[in-house]
Amino acid sequence: IYNAALASYNAKDWPKAIKFFNRSIDLKYNGGDAILLLNNVYADQKDTEGQVANLKKGFEPFPQDDRILSQLINLYLELKKNDEALTYLDAAIKTDPNDASLYYAKGVLYAQSNKFDDAVVNYNLALEKDPVNFNALYNIGVLYYNKGVEMTNIANEIKDIKKYEVARDEANSYFQKSLPFMERASSVNPKDIEVLQSLKGLYYRFNQLDKYNEVDAKVKALQQ
Repeated sequence: IYNAALASYNAKDWPKAIKFFNRSIDLKYNGGDAILLLNNVYADQKDTEGQVANLKKGFEPFPQDDRILSQLINLYLELKKNDEALTYLDAAIKTDPNDASLYYAKGVLYAQSNKFDDAVVNYNLALEKDPVNFNALYNIGVLYYNKGVEMTNIANEIKDIKKYEVARDEANSYFQKSLPFMERASSVNPKDIEVLQSLKGLYYRFNQLDKYNEVDAKVKALQQ
């Protein structure tokens, strides 16, 4: 039955491939390979419902097969089904608690859902596992930076001087938190223009003109 599925798969006879792969899966033959090949068939047909059902069916008997779990998480991410993706990310973390990319993915999902604190926690967990994870460094820097911008806009609407100063200082505290992460991200990837532009803005804000000029020169050199 499995060989018939493979023959149908290689011939791109999708109806027969689906039929025989499903029979192989029901017979629990060949581990997660049948699940993954059937997933490719559904993906080729752009049948996301078939993909989800197949991968969920495969995850139950093979929860340790990180290939199935990874495909399922990525599919939920593509479909923007954040809650479902988080459920399977938690399952993946139980299987491999030292995989920085899993915490990073959770950070991205929480950031997309505007859950600032949860995003920060998971980006930091990713950095505990992988201190030179560029994406985690940059994203947490962006979170703090954007929070600073948000708080600055709020402060600018306040008419009372003392309340304004409190709000302004709070905004600056987020910019200050952003700076070390941007610096670390730049040390990992010195040619990333977006990081350098962010550093320029931060150094200018904090009147660190020597560092501002240094970064400005790097940006101009990269743009030539």
